[in-house]
Amino acid sequence: MRPLLGVDARHKAGHDALGLHDAKQTSWLHFTRTSPAQAGTRGRFRPKLTPMFDFAGMSGGEMEQLLSGIAILCEIASISAPGTMPLTIKICGLSTADTLDAALAAGADMVGFVFVAKSPRNIGLDVARALARQVKSPVCKVALIVDADDDAIGRIVAALAPDLLQLHGKETPQRVDAITARFGVPVVKAIGVSVRGDLDAVRVYRGRVEHVLIDAKPPKDAAYPGGHGRPFDWSILDEEHPALDPRRRFMLSGGLNAGNVAEAIRRTRTWGVDVSSGVESAPGVKDAARIAAFVAAARATERQTLKPPGRANGEER
Repeated sequence: MRPLLGVDARHKAGHDALGLHDAKQTSWLHFTRTSPAQAGTRGRFRPKLTPMFDFAGMSGGEMEQLLSGIAILCEIASISAPGTMPLTIKICGLSTADTLDAALAAGADMVGFVFVAKSPRNIGLDVARALARQVKSPVCKVALIVDADDDAIGRIVAALAPDLLQLHGKETPQRVDAITARFGVPVVKAIGVSVRGDLDAVRVYRGRVEHVLIDAKPPKDAAYPGGHGRPFDWSILDEEHPALDPRRRFMLSGGLNAGNVAEAIRRTRTWGVDVSSGVESAPGVKDAARIAAFVAAARATERQTLKPPGRANGEER
C-alpha cells in the first residue's frame, strides 16, 4: 500500500495551503487559503481538486486511508456542513490602539472602524492609518461608511486599506455595484430590520455583496444608523426565509453583548456576529474586559455547535 504521509498542516506557521498526498507525491486533494476579504474569518480554506486520482485502481485499504486523510484535512481546514460553519466575530467601532490590541488578542476575526462624523466612534484618517498598521492578515479590516461619496471613500481606502467596505446607509444596489467596481474592495451591506417583512431587502443585495449584515433598525430620531445597543426580535429569523442564504451566511448585529450572544447564535444559526456598543463602558469607549468576555462567549457557543454528536453515555461516535 502506498503510505499516506499525513496531512500537511503548515498553515499553522502561516503557509497558504494544506495538502494530502502519498509517498510518490501524488496529490489527491489540497486546500488553498482564501484572502481575508474572501474568507471573512481566520483559517478559512477552500478545497481544490488537483489532477484526478485513479480511484478505481485503489485497494480497499488505500481508499480507507485516503478517506481518513480527507476527513482530517477537512476538519483542520474548517470545512463544515451548512449550519456548522466556523463563526466569524467582528468587533466594530474601535478607535484606540489599546482597544484594538484587546480585540486582536481576544481573537476577533474582523475589526471595524467607523467613518461617520455623527457617530461617537468616528475616527479620522490619521488615526485610521496608525490603527491599520496594527492589524495583520488574516484579520480583516472593515471600514464602516454611510452614504459616502467617491472622494470620501477614496480617502478612507487610501488611509486604512480595508479588506471590506461596510455600507450602512441607504446605498442602492446600483450604488453598491459602482463602489465595488471603482474601488475593488468587497462590500458588506447592512440591512436594518424590525419585522419579518424587512428581510425582503436582503434579496436585492445577495449576489452583489460579500455578505449581508442583518442589524436592528435604528430609532426614528437616531442621528446615525445601527441598532444603538438594542436587539431586534430574533424570532423573525427562526424560520427559513426565501431572501436568506440557505447556509445562513449573514452576520448578525444589534444589541449583542457577552450575556446574549450565545442565545443569538443558537437562535439564528448565523455565520457571524458583529458587536460595538455591547463591548463599551460608555458610548464610543471600548472596554477590553468586555471585548474578551464577548469573544469568549461566542467561541464557547461555536465549540458547542461544532462538537460532533456523542452517544447517550457521553462517548463520541
